[in-house]
Amino acid sequence: MSADDAFPEANCRHISPSVDKEPFTARMRFHQSWYRHHVLGVQPGPNPAARGVLYGNMLTQGDGEQGRNFLSDSIFAHARERFPVMRNGGGANRLSCNMLGSQTMCFNLFGPLKSDQSGSLASLLLGRLPGAPKDASVTGVFFEYAPDKTHHLNDATSFDAFVTFTRPGGAKGFIGIETKLTEPFSRKYYPFAPRYAPWLEQHRAEW
Repeated sequence: MSADDAFPEANCRHISPSVDKEPFTARMRFHQSWYRHHVLGVQPGPNPAARGVLYGNMLTQGDGEQGRNFLSDSIFAHARERFPVMRNGGGANRLSCNMLGSQTMCFNLFGPLKSDQSGSLASLLLGRLPGAPKDASVTGVFFEYAPDKTHHLNDATSFDAFVTFTRPGGAKGFIGIETKLTEPFSRKYYPFAPRYAPWLEQHRAEW
């Protein structure tokens, strides 16, 4: 079955001819097109990175503003709390309208953990991670989190998801998480910055 048979929308791309060189990326974009059409039942939206051409994995601005890019109303609420303004252009549009966005995936993955006020679900999952403490209790789940940069790396670095926890006896810890869906990690070489040196001299934390 071809894309044209599965998706009757005219003038809509379901595979990017210039970007989807990796089979996984092409497959994921096609799957998101299928999900939008058959599950959400909404029309495709314009891709700002492709001069406004309709793409199957993009939602219209109206559907994006209604939270159709998120798996539940509570997850959408977490996204609006973190990014109150979701309008066309920049990261906000990618978050609300691009179904292949890693940031949206991050909210959909960790949003249910943040919604669990008791922290029991997050604590259960944390205990299943290889190398993570089995006796930790999750105290918070945050998105796009970075501490005061003047006291830390002093750059624009932030964690996609940031999970804090405590252990019996009062010891505190955290797990910083980077999420990627189809975007590759940068292959650019960055020279070591002297401002990072003090952190390499810290004692290594142990579980």
